[in-house]
Amino acid sequence: MVKCIKQFSGYYGCDKCTQKGHWDGRMTYPQTYLRYVVVHFFDEDEVEAAPSLWIEWCDGGRTVLYCYWPHSSASIMAKKYAAPDKNLWSKHAVRVLSETDSYAMARYRARKAQDTSNVEESDANESRKITLPHRFRDKDDQPDLRKRRAPLCKCKTVY
Repeated sequence: MVKCIKQFSGYYGCDKCTQKGHWDGRMTYPQTYLRYVVVHFFDEDEVEAAPSLWIEWCDGGRTVLYCYWPHSSASIMAKKYAAPDKNLWSKHAVRVLSETDSYAMARYRARKAQDTSNVEESDANESRKITLPHRFRDKDDQPDLRKRRAPLCKCKTVY
């Protein structure tokens, strides 16, 4: 939550107004509906994080997803949720692997998606193995870990 005020000049309005968004320098970038997606580019076989605003549905007999991608400073434009310039940016066929609200989580999932195929499921299923305490384990299941003590002398005993 960012307050839209500047102390002495009244630059951003009154103290009563609040606006969700990102404050950078003198500007407040409003957060209306920030949604980031992790996309897989078919042509380059790469995985990246992009704003959902850059995704376009094309239905020409079959539903295909396209992503507009800038030629330079893509990560800066993605963080600021910049609107795509459809005339200058290149258009690539993609598939969406994951969706999230934060850019940091989208970048994390993009790095993870390079190794795994199902990104969202692998985030949720990272649990530790449950082991029972020693007092609840069966004694029959455990091998006898006590070593038998070897005799001190190697001579035969005579009875």
